[in-house]
Amino acid sequence: MTPPPTSRRPRARKSILAVVLWAFGLATSTLLLGLWGRTVTADQSTLEMGSRAALGTEVVVDRINNWLGEAVAAAAESTEPGVGRATAAIAASPEADRAIDKAVEELVQAALAEPGGRPEIQVRPALEPLAPIVVNELAASGVDVPLDKVNSTIDQAAQIFLTTEETTAISGAAYRARSVLTTVFVVGLTALLLFGSLAVALAEEHLAMVRTLAVRLAVSAVTFTVLLRLGAWAMDPAKGRSPLATGGSVLLGSNHLVLFLVAATALCVALSAGIVIRHRRLRAKAGSQPLVADAPEELPELVTV
Repeated sequence: MTPPPTSRRPRARKSILAVVLWAFGLATSTLLLGLWGRTVTADQSTLEMGSRAALGTEVVVDRINNWLGEAVAAAAESTEPGVGRATAAIAASPEADRAIDKAVEELVQAALAEPGGRPEIQVRPALEPLAPIVVNELAASGVDVPLDKVNSTIDQAAQIFLTTEETTAISGAAYRARSVLTTVFVVGLTALLLFGSLAVALAEEHLAMVRTLAVRLAVSAVTFTVLLRLGAWAMDPAKGRSPLATGGSVLLGSNHLVLFLVAATALCVALSAGIVIRHRRLRAKAGSQPLVADAPEELPELVTV
């Protein structure tokens, strides 16, 4: 015997509501990801710390070390073991560390700049202090090289330090990431409002559904924060495993305040909805109580005469 149409409607509505709630959860994750990522890409200090570590590992250190080996060998016009020792001594010098820091700073500024136009990455000021070190180390190894020749080598290194493709990829990287994450945030917010409205419309008690959705959003925000904290710790638990891991850990461990604000706002909405629901139930309960009948008036006693 087929169930009547009236019994199918609540079942179909529950099925649709389950799908809508699943979509609401997906929209919540998208919103939180876009909001947190958009906040990180707008945080200048955090981006500088993370980018300095990552770029220092991927681009600058290897490139400067390779340049030192080639430049010293070219300036000395020799590949003797003494030249190799001089190259290692130069790479380990404080001047080389300062040159790396300056070059990284140039790359970080290019990465945080708005895209459009070729980035001005000035490598020569970072490499110039290495010229006297190169001359002195080569002289200590028994190879006399004029300072002008070393400066000429530095000029050539400054021109080929980065290729056009590399500078294009670096320039405006943070700005492009911010634009993408802004789109993710807008899509997530739109989907959240859409599926949240559908869930409220499909629910039998609208205010109770608002409270449920607010609690879900708060729990998702707290869970997302915990996952970011765990990810930051797992990427670099010893704080210094590698510059790239340190840079990723800095990004994952930053800007959690915005997620706590989302969780706090959602909890306030849930508490407000709960208070209103409680008042309505108390009012309905008070209105449904039967009225106490007035006591009948005592009839006067009949006095016989």
